[in-house]
Amino acid sequence: MLITKIEKQKKNNKRYNLYIAGEFYCGLYDDTILKFGIASGDELAEDKLNQIREFDEYIYGKKISFDYLSYRIRTVAEIKKKLKSKDISPLVIDKIIYHLNELGLINDEEFAKQLITEKIKNKPAGKRLLQQKLFEKGISKQVSESAIEKYLTEDDEKNMA
Repeated sequence: MLITKIEKQKKNNKRYNLYIAGEFYCGLYDDTILKFGIASGDELAEDKLNQIREFDEYIYGKKISFDYLSYRIRTVAEIKKKLKSKDISPLVIDKIIYHLNELGLINDEEFAKQLITEKIKNKPAGKRLLQQKLFEKGISKQVSESAIEKYLTEDDEKNMA
């Protein structure tokens, strides 16, 4: 397939429109254009175009994740749900989650710790309510039980009674 034109998008200066045989094909991030060295006049096979689209979806998913994480700490389940809502493929979601874990940006244990200590300090909550809140955020039963055992002291429970 022959790339006939690459044009910067008007509303997003980090994205480009890719035209094949004179027809709009897709929009791509500048990172994708640079990584694959895409230029007008290039001839690309269908499998190469699929690789390009998958990489662009990965870039898009990372941008969504970074924006979502900029407001507060998130669980793995929250990130996955957000990415699914943006129609990111499960394979790409797994790659993004792996990348975020590597960067230390998502950690369910740390999330559980923060939620428990915040609830104890601001609005006392018992063991059962804490488990429910953690479950709602997508924290596994094992992680939530471990965190509650670790961070909810007997004194905290007595003070809440």
